[in-house]
Amino acid sequence: MRRSSPYHLFSNWFHISIHHNRFFIANEQQTRFNRLSDTILERVDTMGNKIDQLEKSINELIDEAVETPNNGATKAGVGQKKMGEHPDTADF
Repeated sequence: MRRSSPYHLFSNWFHISIHHNRFFIANEQQTRFNRLSDTILERVDTMGNKIDQLEKSINELIDEAVETPNNGATKAGVGQKKMGEHPDTADF
């Protein structure tokens, strides 16, 4: 029967410990990456929902502006000229 020297015992323990730590660190990094990815995706989804709400609100305002009678006054809107603008220079 062969006896292991203290050096060999330490060396074996050290190699096992390093491999265990590498696995643990890689696993921890993967967990952090997954959490960060989930957080980013949640924020992108939230921002997309806010943009959709804003777009809906803008479209409602445009619809209201189109439906509102002018009562003789001209309102400047999309594609409309403001009062007093010359037709040839209004787009510049």
